[in-house]
Amino acid sequence: MKILVIDDNDYAVTQISAALGSLGVTSPEITRVECSSALDELATVPFDLAFVDFFLGKERTYGIDLVGKFKAGAVVGFSTRVSASEAIAKDAEVAGYAKTAFGEKLKDVGVNPALVEVLRPLVS
Repeated sequence: MKILVIDDNDYAVTQISAALGSLGVTSPEITRVECSSALDELATVPFDLAFVDFFLGKERTYGIDLVGKFKAGAVVGFSTRVSASEAIAKDAEVAGYAKTAFGEKLKDVGVNPALVEVLRPLVS
């Protein structure tokens, strides 16, 4: 499974990997980008799943503005604020992504049970 993570926090990948592992997804190929310029190089690469954070502090830009600039079977809005995550998912739906969802990113958590439930229908 090819995963794109658009997030400037390392713990996002750890949390996503733990949730996927609990669903039996072993050895996902995860690519993390922290800024829009890095995403430009991946515009034609198809991903199974993309996680998008709302605010990218490194560039002081918004992940929601990057929706539509990558290929993915499903997009998950993934921010520390549920309302921001939901906005990303809605924007992804409008952009034409087949499947969208949203989840809350939690700091200092191994397996995020809510994220596992969000991912369950997307990885089956």
